[in-house]
Amino acid sequence: MKKILGLTILAAGLFLGACKKDDYIIGGGTHNPKVDMSTLDYLRKNPLFDTLCMIIDKTGSADLINEAGISFFAPTDYHIKALIDARHTRVVAADARKQYTVDSLIKYHGQGFKDSIRIHILKRSFPYSALKEERQTFATTFPGVSADISYREVKKEEYGYNPATGIFPRIVYYRIKNLETYCQTSGIITNTGMLFVLQNPDGFEAGKPTLYFGIN
Repeated sequence: MKKILGLTILAAGLFLGACKKDDYIIGGGTHNPKVDMSTLDYLRKNPLFDTLCMIIDKTGSADLINEAGISFFAPTDYHIKALIDARHTRVVAADARKQYTVDSLIKYHGQGFKDSIRIHILKRSFPYSALKEERQTFATTFPGVSADISYREVKKEEYGYNPATGIFPRIVYYRIKNLETYCQTSGIITNTGMLFVLQNPDGFEAGKPTLYFGIN
């Protein structure tokens, strides 16, 4: 088995509201969960995934994302930037004349990136009716690595809780190797599978590891 190196990603707050069972959550509102396009085409239409899609194409990972019946817990370009920045810091510390860019990732760690993408893919769908408050463990498409998924109520106003109504928003959480983050968008049904978008890493609760995403 290829070895994946872990990279700490930081979570940030997002205002999330309560939703109907069949809706998907995005930025605090709810929307029709069905989109008439493949998962990868949906990602291509959103600037938040420009770099991710470019790397997916150049590393030959497109078929992984568009495989029928899978769920993709997608990192955003902010995760890619965090990955590049962390790698760049390590490279410069070893040799100040060098740098690490997206091109470096594709050239030297393309297979590692592809392997890492596999830990964000599960070969089944996750309608809200199948999710539970307690964590459930599922195999990812990377051999030997499982993910824990839960759908939990949160009593925090920054997540959309309103004390006046007493409504508790519920959020999908994704956990790999004891590192956990939540989904800023969840429950999108595409023509090929389902899409969940992981929360951007921008410093909320700085220092708390929440996502396992790395390269060889």
